[in-house]
Amino acid sequence: MVEYLNLSKKVGMAPGALIHVGDILEEKPQISLINYDNDTIEEKQITTIDELLKYKNKKSVTWFNIEGLQNIESIEAIGKIF
Repeated sequence: MVEYLNLSKKVGMAPGALIHVGDILEEKPQISLINYDNDTIEEKQITTIDELLKYKNKKSVTWFNIEGLQNIESIEAIGKIF
């Protein structure tokens, strides 16, 4: 029954709308990044979303992991960048 109540928050929203239906935690999202090509690999922790901008148009492969999806504003900002 609890799951049904959480899903009801999404009713009527546009497809792809961002909404967090779990517990709201105050911690900041943790973003880790791996960027690589045939010759190099870079692994680092991202402290600000703006740091992701330099990876947007790189020809290398960029993978980032986000822990803390409850922060809708951060997810929205990353979505706008990419």
